[in-house]
Amino acid sequence: KKKKKTQKNRFTPEVAAAVSQFWAHDRIKEASTSVLDDDFDHYGHELLENAEKIAEKGYTPSFNDILKMRAKTTGFGLTNIDTDEGERYQVMDVGGMRSERKKWNRHLAENNQENNTIIFCVSLCGFDETLREKADANCMLEALKVWESVLNWKAHKESNIILVFTKPDLLREKLSKSTFTSESSAFKDNPAAKKCVDVSSTIDFIKGEFLSKVKGDRHISVEIVNTLNESDTSNLSQKIVKSLKK
Repeated sequence: KKKKKTQKNRFTPEVAAAVSQFWAHDRIKEASTSVLDDDFDHYGHELLENAEKIAEKGYTPSFNDILKMRAKTTGFGLTNIDTDEGERYQVMDVGGMRSERKKWNRHLAENNQENNTIIFCVSLCGFDETLREKADANCMLEALKVWESVLNWKAHKESNIILVFTKPDLLREKLSKSTFTSESSAFKDNPAAKKCVDVSSTIDFIKGEFLSKVKGDRHISVEIVNTLNESDTSNLSQKIVKSLKK
């Protein structure tokens, strides 16, 4: 007889209750922000706070719940997007970790098509965070290095580039608790950065750091996008399609 399959690692109400009890301790919450901040997902707190709701029978994730899901990209993924006008676009998503970047040139060479657009995403929160794969490397300084190398790709020197800064909502939250030039910031010794007194001036400074790497008169489209805002994501999608048609 075939053995009856059993569900493993099921997130049961009992498990959820234990998670909620664990998360209720103030010291645990304090540790998650002070010790685990760089590795702990930005929306992990919300997941833990809603553990029992998620474990309820018949729970269906909302649109925002789905947007807050995180999955590490390894290799590359290809997705076809069909528009109402009958056009089809292919989107290639590549992993951003150091080990994944070694594969970029091969993937791009194999999928080098006319009129392609490069979408380069930067988290606005990375100024005081470190890489998961290298604890002493700052996320934003790393992004600046990668950005400069992307700008110098000879095979894509004619490609449209959209520079997308994400998580302005989390930047606002972070700056309400600390400063842009805190001890852990990549720009703690930068005189110009010390003039950043609010979210707007901070975003302008970060934007300037990236655009300063652009040589000549190459046009770069810049977008500030809260990926949890449906209007922001819809507007970005429209601009991407418009860029592809050029």
